[in-house]
Amino acid sequence: MEKHFLTDLEAFYALLIAEDEQMHGYYGALNDSTDPRCRVLDDFLASIGLPDGPEERLAAATRLVGLKEEGLVQRLKSAGKSDTAIKEASSAAYRWVSGIYLQRHRRILEETERQSLLSPFYRSVLQGMHEVGEAITAWQPVWTKTIIETVNPSLERRFGSDEAVSSFLRSADLMDRFPDGSEADRSYSVLIEEEGGYRVAPYAVAFS
Repeated sequence: MEKHFLTDLEAFYALLIAEDEQMHGYYGALNDSTDPRCRVLDDFLASIGLPDGPEERLAAATRLVGLKEEGLVQRLKSAGKSDTAIKEASSAAYRWVSGIYLQRHRRILEETERQSLLSPFYRSVLQGMHEVGEAITAWQPVWTKTIIETVNPSLERRFGSDEAVSSFLRSADLMDRFPDGSEADRSYSVLIEEEGGYRVAPYAVAFS
């Protein structure tokens, strides 16, 4: 049984490697307009109002393969896009990239099922992980709109610097804490502005 499992695991890894090679092939397709991957890049660039030049294609490929948006944001700035347009394009890029990766994961799961790789239990675990990923992917833009584009800029306008914000949060006892009462090293709550100040709501409440 162990030998069979290891054989299945090798086959599963082979599926992952094949998908990785397909994804990294976008870099090799940058200058080949006959490659479908190049057309995928060009279609995306057109959707956010950028030309299909070599620098723009590289920025789009880096956003997709490397999951880095700095290059794409720079191309948008160079094209004279407004801050609002850049935010909208960044959101569109997130939807584009996440859609491609979700399709990729579905293909892997479908092929794993078709070949009956691993056991039904492990296939169910993988399917469950994928469904969690779908839920987080759908929630991420809401988180970005709330935290990155609303709460954080509001705090910056009011207090002027990260240090001043941190000082305020500590003095108002608005920092997240561990069960032992010590200050947490990260936050899983949302600051909600109300008359007279702020209150803290955990993600489960703020995003329900």
